[in-house]
Amino acid sequence: MTAPKKISGFWVQWLALGGALTAIGISMGYNQWRSGVELERQETARLETQVRVADQVLSAQIASVDASLRTLIEGVDRWRMADGFAPFAMEHLKRVEHMVPAARTFVVLNSKGDCQLSNRPELVGQNFQQRAYFSEAMRLSTSRQLVVSAPYKTALGIWAVTLSRPLLNPRGEATGVVAATLSVDYFQNLVSNLSYAPDMRVTLMHTSGMLYTTAPPSAEMSEVNYLQPGTFTRQHLESGRTESVFQGPSVIPGIPPRMTALRTVDLHGFEATHGFVALAGRDLDAVYADWRQENGIQAMLFMVLLLGSTASLALYQRWVRLLQRQRREARSELEHSHARYQQLANTLPAVLFDHTRDAEGCIQHSYVSPFSQTLLGVPAEQFMANPDLLHSMVDPADRAAFKAEANRAAHSITPFSGTYRMVRPDGRTVWVQMTATPTPVAGPNPQMLWSGALFDVTERMHLETELRELAYHDPLTGAHNRRSFMAQLQNELDRVQRTQQNAAVLMLDIDHFKLVNDTWGHDAGDVVLKALVKLVGAELRRIDMLGRLGGEEFAVLLPATSETGATEVAERLRLQTEIQAVEWPLAQPDGHICITISLGVALLTPNEHDPLAVLKAADTALYEAKHTGRNRVVLASAQAS
Repeated sequence: MTAPKKISGFWVQWLALGGALTAIGISMGYNQWRSGVELERQETARLETQVRVADQVLSAQIASVDASLRTLIEGVDRWRMADGFAPFAMEHLKRVEHMVPAARTFVVLNSKGDCQLSNRPELVGQNFQQRAYFSEAMRLSTSRQLVVSAPYKTALGIWAVTLSRPLLNPRGEATGVVAATLSVDYFQNLVSNLSYAPDMRVTLMHTSGMLYTTAPPSAEMSEVNYLQPGTFTRQHLESGRTESVFQGPSVIPGIPPRMTALRTVDLHGFEATHGFVALAGRDLDAVYADWRQENGIQAMLFMVLLLGSTASLALYQRWVRLLQRQRREARSELEHSHARYQQLANTLPAVLFDHTRDAEGCIQHSYVSPFSQTLLGVPAEQFMANPDLLHSMVDPADRAAFKAEANRAAHSITPFSGTYRMVRPDGRTVWVQMTATPTPVAGPNPQMLWSGALFDVTERMHLETELRELAYHDPLTGAHNRRSFMAQLQNELDRVQRTQQNAAVLMLDIDHFKLVNDTWGHDAGDVVLKALVKLVGAELRRIDMLGRLGGEEFAVLLPATSETGATEVAERLRLQTEIQAVEWPLAQPDGHICITISLGVALLTPNEHDPLAVLKAADTALYEAKHTGRNRVVLASAQAS
């Protein structure tokens, strides 16, 4: 019998080589496919992060501008005078402009659209009746809605969006409009800072389809309607989703295929008439350029390996080593790319975090950005090692509100948002704006994934505190202003009527104060005013109140004080003022200014209901003291006799 023919070692080697090459080819193709999927996932996540940051910053700034509009609505009637607005009203708007960087212009319009007040004097007197933000606000019968205009060119030639609210009379009729124009420069800088690649474009789009601002700037893009059929913006808005990601060619001519993340800016809390969409996109060719180049390299290496292995099996191992070395280089490049992404996250001025919380309340951090060292004084590694540290740093006074908001967001699966104080390890207290989005994670042990950020709003909170202080106190002397004093006087009158217990009011005025200003200047007059407030305050009880009603005229409220007691206090104040000179180096001959005061005393009785009448009585007594020699105390009842 003929023996079976053996397969030669040559063919065995070729079969082995063929099997090995096939396995290598499949492995390389699979790895490259996985690399492409991971690249798409990472780039999508980065774009989504950028639009979320844009959403958070834009919504926070609109909240600040809207708060300024509400404050303006509350104060506009108090600023009105017979011939216009008080001189300080425009200065107040200019200060608000500096405190709210996202706003460029504030205006108060009457029912005809005439500008009556603005932080920009050149706008006063102009008519804006044809502006959509005016006509739309005038049609509203409630001040709850915030009108967000479409982008347009302002009277100053600036591309802008304007926020407006109506001024309503007690019958709910619109009598005017208050409006604030957003600063396009501020938001242009924002979108520029969010761009991390040369081919990237970050855009804020109005929901009407008009472009508000984009980086890099493009005049041609402002002429395009982005709500035409087939555009990414229209598809996103029609989907009803908060966030979308699209890939592919654009229906707009001249725009190459792109990967674009879109997010509808959260303005639900303002009942806004319109809104914004934040877009962040990159050219698909640029996104996949390195991956395609790597694919080409891998394909070329495989062909080199195939041709080399067929030429000589002896070179097989050499080519394998080359392949392994190049795969290591590819992995190193991928790690370097990840490091660049990490560096971008580290440069954001916010503490980004991701953590999960199970049903037992156990927290596990998956990421905390290094900015925690700057804002909270604690390195990210310490937060990762101690998951409960972040919550324990919340100021005890804010923990109940913090916990209530967290429970609300967790139960309703809606975004968490709040402003809280946090105590750093060095004892400093910082204000933070915390936002986070809860996402349920299914599994054997259900968890809630929280992704969010902490922004430093300490300076903003301090400015708000200063504004509240300025609303009730005279900025020069620190005494209560007329508005604050009159409110307390009314409260005291109510108390007197309830308790049938008298109180008193003193009106005092510096004698010959004009002579002080004319002789040594207004700086000396300011020093005298402050010195008088300090002297009077030292003589009063904690329950007493000193107010500056205007110029050198002051009033003192003395609760639970009889006529005799009020006269004694007035005489004591007169005497202390007479014997204590005010230091002023330029005064001759001894560097001191001697002043006296005249005082009028009026009693608050249960039969009196009008605070202005009480002030009038005290002022009349003061007038009598002035005209009977000055440096005197006159009682209103005695003066009337």
